[in-house]
Amino acid sequence: MKKILLTASLLLSATWLMAQQDFVAAGGEGSSTAGTVSFSIGQTMASSSEGLTIGLQQAFAIEELRIDGVLPIDATLNLYPNPTSNSLTISTETDKTLAYELYSADGRRLATGNFARSVTLDVDHLPAGVYIVTISSDNKRQNNYKIVKQ
Repeated sequence: MKKILLTASLLLSATWLMAQQDFVAAGGEGSSTAGTVSFSIGQTMASSSEGLTIGLQQAFAIEELRIDGVLPIDATLNLYPNPTSNSLTISTETDKTLAYELYSADGRRLATGNFARSVTLDVDHLPAGVYIVTISSDNKRQNNYKIVKQ
């Protein structure tokens, strides 16, 4: 009886076991007289013995640029992945229609459009570099983000 209970408890506890694997895109180490720090940028994946996979997406860089005198949009905006290689998703929880503009580092407007909730931009054809995404609302509020294309 003890063997059956032990076997049953081991089998039941095994369903809660999780394994973790890191997919590191970049990292480094810095040190000074005050101490040392190391970091990594990437995505952590965890999977259970039941075959479920949970992805924990870490934002690589969300860099919002501010312009004096321009108020930001009253909504949470998400731009991901950043850096990107083939597509960029812009999402928000608001139902209001927002406009986006994609600019090259030299100020050329490359794409424009409107969206509500979410839009995915195809950036696969763009060369590697730094780009600016401007998102604006109908009441002239504006957010600007730096995007890196790899």
